[in-house]
Amino acid sequence: MTSPPHTFLTEPELNAGIAMFIQDVALVRRDGVDSGFLSRSADGARYTLES
Repeated sequence: MTSPPHTFLTEPELNAGIAMFIQDVALVRRDGVDSGFLSRSADGARYTLES
């Protein structure tokens, strides 16, 4: 069984998804990265959900 390819989201796409549930989008995005739930590209343009 092979692993699925990583799916990347741009910051605006991620923000739109978070904003459907939470007002403080930046806080949730930062917490996701700090906790290891999300990884961010070096330029901050793309995010990946970590398993």
